[in-house]
Amino acid sequence: MDLYVFVFTIIASTEGFFAIVCALLIYQVLKHRLRQAFLLSTATLGLLLSVNGLKELFKVERPEQMLVEVTGYAFPSGHATGAAFLALIGCYLAKDFRAPIRYLIYVSCVLGALAIGLSRVDLGVHTPLQVLAGFLLGLFWAGAYVLANRYTR
Repeated sequence: MDLYVFVFTIIASTEGFFAIVCALLIYQVLKHRLRQAFLLSTATLGLLLSVNGLKELFKVERPEQMLVEVTGYAFPSGHATGAAFLALIGCYLAKDFRAPIRYLIYVSCVLGALAIGLSRVDLGVHTPLQVLAGFLLGLFWAGAYVLANRYTR
């Protein structure tokens, strides 16, 4: 259980999310893709503000039977939001890779996001609705990033 909790609670946490976003930003800056780095920063900020804003707006308490100790409000799931966001961003950025690697990245991103969402319900820190709301919010902000990249060249 300890490795399970570590992978799906610690690595998939806000700190893990920021580490991955920072790595993506550094990659884009090194590739001289400053516009994409700016758009990713903007989408990430929108995601963080909307997750925190919705949590404060709805003030939904967490389920009572949690297997791990978690604080803060539950709706929407921040882990699920970040996982869906990074999964779609990862798939979008992988479009330039060759077929076998690209498909491996696609599958890894989707399965990783689904595993994180399911783990939140399994650990008892979220309901399926809270995870679904997080997935939708993450997809919204990742979609905004993808659309901005496509239409602001």
